Amino acid sequence: MTLTRFAFLSLLASAAAADHLQQPKKSPILNEITSQGCFDSLPNDMISGRNTTFNSVGTCADYCQENDAEVASLQGKSCFCSHSYPPEDSQVDDDQCDVPCPGYANDACGGKDAFSVFNLGLELLPVYDDGKDKGETTATSSVPLSTKSAATTTVHGASTTVSTSGDTEKVSATESEQGSVSTAAVEEPSKVANSASDSVVSATPSASTITNNGALRFSSPIGNAVRLMRQLLE
Repeated sequence: MTLTRFAFLSLLASAAAADHLQQPKKSPILNEITSQGCFDSLPNDMISGRNTTFNSVGTCADYCQENDAEVASLQGKSCFCSHSYPPEDSQVDDDQCDVPCPGYANDACGGKDAFSVFNLGLELLPVYDDGKDKGETTATSSVPLSTKSAATTTVHGASTTVSTSGDTEKVSATESEQGSVSTAAVEEPSKVANSASDSVVSATPSASTITNNGALRFSSPIGNAVRLMRQLLE
């Protein structure tokens, strides 16, 4: 009687264990969730993931489809979404995925060091990850630090200077007090002042010039006669 009871309990335990074994690999079917086996690694192109106490094949598949993923990988409470399968050489025996899903015990959610992988029926031929970290490939661009330039622009009375040195730009603006100011007047005020000074000098006679002209008038014969008459009147 005791032996029979022990055998019956062992049979129940075996049946329960078989319920959450990893489903065997199947060919992908459009709009259906199909097992792709048990793997000991994840793909490098994972796009999202989450942990939930209600994790199961169905809830993980729904979550990954909402995130536009074609592949779902499960391990315990964790759900991972990607566009590709894990590396093909990382596939292991199905019996290593023997942990029941917390949200549905009849499903297998990976194992201690393994992941249950499923095709979600959106892409029938996802590629296997090549095992290379996508972060290993980088593109480097450099800007010569020795490159310098400057430009001055005058618009509606505001002089704006833009100076560029390497990858840094500085912009400064100065308001003019008299509306629009020409670039020549801003850059060379001394030349404008000098030319104005020259014009004033040439247009205005000096005091010495006026005196000399008067002296010449009184040295003429008429001037002598006027001077003589003034002396007689005195």
